[in-house]
Amino acid sequence: FWTWLLGFALYGGRWAYNQQDGLLPTIQGIDPNAYLAPQALLADLGSPTAQVGVLGIVLIVGLLVFIIDAADRSYWDKQGA
Repeated sequence: FWTWLLGFALYGGRWAYNQQDGLLPTIQGIDPNAYLAPQALLADLGSPTAQVGVLGIVLIVGLLVFIIDAADRSYWDKQGA
């Protein structure tokens, strides 16, 4: 989990640092309806909209791993292992 968290922080930080026009205008310029056409996003992975989608997917997968890891640790702690 910590490796994922560090990787997510580095990827997100690199993405935010590379925004030439500034982070806030880039985020405000994202069209939420663009995610309804994933094929168009896959055609241009360099766009901020696609990159925010990738960050979202990484975040969701990481949270899922965290929840599963926490449940597994809780189970084995109850077993006395």
